[in-house]
Amino acid sequence: MAPTASAKDKDAFLDRIYWARQALALLCGITFGAFPLTSWAGFVSFFLVVLLGPLQWAQTMYKSQMALLHLEQTDIFSEGFQPSLFVFMASWILVYTTLYGDFE
Repeated sequence: MAPTASAKDKDAFLDRIYWARQALALLCGITFGAFPLTSWAGFVSFFLVVLLGPLQWAQTMYKSQMALLHLEQTDIFSEGFQPSLFVFMASWILVYTTLYGDFE
């Protein structure tokens, strides 16, 4: 990245965070549905993985870029969280219901 960061660079970086969070949400949903993790344990695990995972990844891999782009932790926390919650819930419910549902 160039020494002067533009809005386009910031959007590109936040796009990486967004799609990483969506992939993590899908992976968590499939995993938690396949291993019958239910109730609060599933939600707490999801929040830990999806909220803290991309933040830790961004801080270790792109700390200098974050400083150049003037990104705060709240930018990383909020980027794509609500859609990832939907992806997680949909995949978790579909996989769990398919594998363990009582279809009579």
